[in-house]
Amino acid sequence: MQPKKLHIGKRFGKLTIIDQIKHKLCICKCECGTITTKSTNNVIKGNTKSCGCISSINGKYYDDVARKRILAFIIISDNECWEWQGAKHKQGYGNFGYKRKTMLAHRVSWILFRGKLDPDILVCHKCDNPSCINPKHLFLGTDKDNTIDAAKKGRMGNARGEKNYNSKLNESIIKEIRKMRFDGISHNKIAKRYLISESTVKDISSRRTWKHVN
Repeated sequence: MQPKKLHIGKRFGKLTIIDQIKHKLCICKCECGTITTKSTNNVIKGNTKSCGCISSINGKYYDDVARKRILAFIIISDNECWEWQGAKHKQGYGNFGYKRKTMLAHRVSWILFRGKLDPDILVCHKCDNPSCINPKHLFLGTDKDNTIDAAKKGRMGNARGEKNYNSKLNESIIKEIRKMRFDGISHNKIAKRYLISESTVKDISSRRTWKHVN
């Protein structure tokens, strides 16, 4: 006995049912163009909303869904900072799951709202607020750019034993080293960037040294 074809031509989520077949299955066309077979019951109840492109990290809609997810974690302050309300790193930077990785929320914000991001490039804050993910408050730079920016804003004046931002290591650089390690950049790459040993990088990232820098 053939099933009643009551739902042919109807759209549920991103799926349009184009045929219903035996065993309570239906053939659907997804908005992304993929033809797929799904459970009719799951489609009409909304349990299945796409061919899988929504959840696939390479899918057409992954970033659209990620934008909605990341915006659900913010509160906008009076100075237009997008204050992160979700999980945070010890330094105040937000943590966000993106493409099966835990990343710094402000870096993901840049990717979602501004475009591609080289993993070796830093995402810095114009507002000096680590919890802010407003893409308008962010700018790209090297470790040197970020250190100079910190010096200009007077954020390095109380550094222990430091006279100026030309020091080989300073608090701003220590914070960046720890941020880079948290973001997955290797000890080797960081060591080469700052002309220091890998063991020094490991000591900094594990807080065996520079313990006074949060």
